[in-house]
Amino acid sequence: MSTKTTVASARIKPMRNMQTKMILKHNIMAAQLIVEMLKTSLGPKGLGKILMDQGGDVVVTSSGFTILKELSDSKELLHPIAKIMGDSTKAIYNEVGDGTISTIVILGSLLKGAEELLDKGVHPTIIVSGYKKAAQKALKLLNEASQFVPRDYEWLKRVIHTCISTTLFSKYSILSELISEATQLIADNLNGKFKVDIDNVAIKRMAGGTLSDSTLIKGVLIDKSVVHPEMPKKVSNACIALLNSPIEVRKTEWDPKAILSSLNQRQILIDEKKKMMRDIVNKFVDLGVNVILCRKGIDSIAQEYLARAKILAVKDILPEDMNRLARAVGGKIIADFNNITKDDLGFADLVEEKKFRGLFYEERWVFVEGCKNPKAVTILLRASSYRIVNEAERVVRAALIVAKNLLENPYVVLGGGAIETYLAQKLRSWSYTIAGKEQLAIQKFCDALESIPITLAQNSGMNPIDIISELRMRHNEGYNWFGIDAIKREVVDVRICNIYEPLVVKEQVIKSATDVASIILRTDLILEAKELKKPPKPLKPPKKEEEEEEKIKEFHEVVL
Repeated sequence: MSTKTTVASARIKPMRNMQTKMILKHNIMAAQLIVEMLKTSLGPKGLGKILMDQGGDVVVTSSGFTILKELSDSKELLHPIAKIMGDSTKAIYNEVGDGTISTIVILGSLLKGAEELLDKGVHPTIIVSGYKKAAQKALKLLNEASQFVPRDYEWLKRVIHTCISTTLFSKYSILSELISEATQLIADNLNGKFKVDIDNVAIKRMAGGTLSDSTLIKGVLIDKSVVHPEMPKKVSNACIALLNSPIEVRKTEWDPKAILSSLNQRQILIDEKKKMMRDIVNKFVDLGVNVILCRKGIDSIAQEYLARAKILAVKDILPEDMNRLARAVGGKIIADFNNITKDDLGFADLVEEKKFRGLFYEERWVFVEGCKNPKAVTILLRASSYRIVNEAERVVRAALIVAKNLLENPYVVLGGGAIETYLAQKLRSWSYTIAGKEQLAIQKFCDALESIPITLAQNSGMNPIDIISELRMRHNEGYNWFGIDAIKREVVDVRICNIYEPLVVKEQVIKSATDVASIILRTDLILEAKELKKPPKPLKPPKKEEEEEEKIKEFHEVVL
């Protein structure tokens, strides 16, 4: 899609001085333009978008969250309805990681159905009530159709691959393998309940190579180099000290230069500082420490003594990397190195500084690998350019959230439009038991659910009418596991293709689409606050000098 279309779709301004009935129509039109912009990115055959800001920076993505986020950052989303939709996708991304475009597609169909009912004279309150009843029934049916799965590597890989298959990196199965293994390593099993903190998975990017060269490091990668050239660049069986304080002599409150009267006194002060640094390094040596990772600085004299003792040291490490190091190596972060003990130390099989040829210059990073039971790991992504590796990072972060939710709530549903077709069929039969105009709203809700397989068929180059007809026939015959294989372009048993999605994702999609549609349909006026005019500045009282000058002028006038 071109940039002009994107900007034109996003820069919809609210209309003023409109009638209440026209406001609702205008809000639905604004939402529909956002839907039309994003629906072509749904599914494995969905199209990507190129976003370019005023500075010339380019983002290539097929993620609905990223598209709306970039438009919001560039202040292209001016309409309040567009901002509400952007906030909704942000909440979905932070909560479940996937399903942003599915939410937008269902939302667009809900609004389209509501517009048709409005034209027939159905009140918006009745439409909202019907939608909410349908959503509650759909969530109940969704839980009944869900399947409990074991929290093992294979199931994680299947679900994550389904998530990644809708992105630009669908052919790289290595990403799902890395994410599955990383999530299992950092998961905490608390009496049968799993807790996953995805902040313990660091994602490092490196331009050069391909995504197939990406690796999982069972430890932490520090994007810093060793502080002294004479220090060892590789340490096996590392005994690691994690320091939160600088290795230096604390400065006194008085300036020593002010009382030094001779060069001998200055030399005595330097010798004393060296002795203190030597004592500190000897303490590390006595504890068996051969690697020091420091969050703050290391004095130049201390660096020299550490190099003589064959101790590898790294300084100025980021706080989040220090926390991951503590979980990876099993050590404690020490605030005062004078109180360090052997129980505070961590261990790793290998700590090594490696060279990489970056995009502009050679980079040196320190790898802490081979931790026995790492609760923090690092995924190193490689790609031919920074734009590709940046998009890969966004995909991996979303997939990590999906893997986290699956471990904490191990229930899945069938993907490929199968579960939406099943829900639509059950809800349509149930709607005939509902009296009144709400029945019409529930049937429009069923049409909105079926918009997912219809959009998948359209984006894959299939005939949507033929596909939805075949799906309805299969499900009426009881084959509820039939959906769309967008790669083969046919209706298949999605269980054979391993197309599964987490239950929490589908639940969040239905809830968010219904809530946003209710907000839009229950809005009949847009008020825009105007900027308040600044009050005029108060007159300053005249200064004494000006008063005296005025008195002198008056005196001269009187005398003359």
